[in-house]
Amino acid sequence: MGWVEGLRPARWVAHEQRGRSSVKPFLKKLLRPSVVIPVLFTAGIVAALLALTDIRQVIALMASFQRLYLLYFLLLMVAYEVVRAVQWAYLLHAQRSKTPLRTQIFAFSVSEVTKALPIGNYVQNYLLQEAEGEDFGRTSAVTTLIIFIEVGVSLLGVVILGDGSWTTWLRIVIPIGALLFAGIAWLLLHLHSRHDAPAWVTRHKSLRTALEEFHRFRDGARDILHPRTLAVASALGALYLTIAAFALYIVTLGLNIPVPVTGALSAYYFSLAIGLIFPLPVDIGILEISMLGAFVALGVSRNAALGASLVNRILSILASLIIALVAVAFLWPELRKALHGGRQKRQQRRTDKLQSRSVQPGKAHSAETQAPAVRTEHARPAPQRVRDRALPATVKTVAAATPTSTHSRDGTTASAGVVAGVAVIGLALALTIGRRAVTRRPR
Repeated sequence: MGWVEGLRPARWVAHEQRGRSSVKPFLKKLLRPSVVIPVLFTAGIVAALLALTDIRQVIALMASFQRLYLLYFLLLMVAYEVVRAVQWAYLLHAQRSKTPLRTQIFAFSVSEVTKALPIGNYVQNYLLQEAEGEDFGRTSAVTTLIIFIEVGVSLLGVVILGDGSWTTWLRIVIPIGALLFAGIAWLLLHLHSRHDAPAWVTRHKSLRTALEEFHRFRDGARDILHPRTLAVASALGALYLTIAAFALYIVTLGLNIPVPVTGALSAYYFSLAIGLIFPLPVDIGILEISMLGAFVALGVSRNAALGASLVNRILSILASLIIALVAVAFLWPELRKALHGGRQKRQQRRTDKLQSRSVQPGKAHSAETQAPAVRTEHARPAPQRVRDRALPATVKTVAAATPTSTHSRDGTTASAGVVAGVAVIGLALALTIGRRAVTRRPR
């Protein structure tokens, strides 16, 4: 068949070779542990759900959902999305963002559909960057704060409402965990005195870029970590989470599952807290099995609990998709801006970088090739939004090496970020240990 291969056009052969060469890197990325482990874990959770329940009875129960309650559920989800959008816009306003409100609503609506995907919560920050050139690190501080608010409100709701037979140990584990992490926070704030970036970080360009993004994230967090801003954002978070919990109660009514209102609220709060705290990029499976456990603790059968969690998941995704499609239909120019505006802004940034190198070749070269050993977290100047947006990226890096007087404030903010991370991880471990202790008790 060699003579047949010789008759084929050269462009076909080149296209096939390019296709083969692109498959191997894709497979390597697909088989990375960061991808394989979450997929296998989620598959294991789904298998456990199927083993714990009778899937035929679950499907029959889901099919018996009363259609009248679909309207109530949709109305509650509209209110839920509106309050979330208000919280998102309010926090961006607290950051003094110049992005138009239409673009903010568009980015939020699209991210509501993708939030169940890996790092899908941050799609809205990416869209703001592509559409309006907003700094991803700064705006991601808003999304991170929203996640922390949801975790705090959910855990507080579980402590107040309880959860059936789990009430006692939940009201013990959560406060003890909070006190434990408060002590760790105090120790870190008083013992964490090192502010210099490690030498191995400064030697790698990608790590230096990540460090710059962390600095921008810290600047964005500083603008919204004020008592009044936190109070308003937390109140809005408590409001829309309560609305979502009532939507779960509507699902139980549509399925004729005898659950009190407080039981539905506690089951929703508990499952949401576990889904946000658990260290996996997706909450598919985790949310369902945690909600199943919360309902079983309230005396609901396993089949009914799984049916309610699945119906709630499906209806929530459909409602978010419908709302997002309506928003995109009204905000079609924003979609075009996000698709095409980012390419022009990236090209402009490359042009600015090349111009800065040509104007100051020696200075730019030293800033990019030498390790900034003197650079510290507190040595970064105070945020100047207008000036930072106008300066090229290389000039920003050079200017960041100039010492200023914001030593103590930046050091405290960095320590607070470390404390928050340790607190979330510790809380997840405490909840896991508590659940295992309960499940090991003899019946």
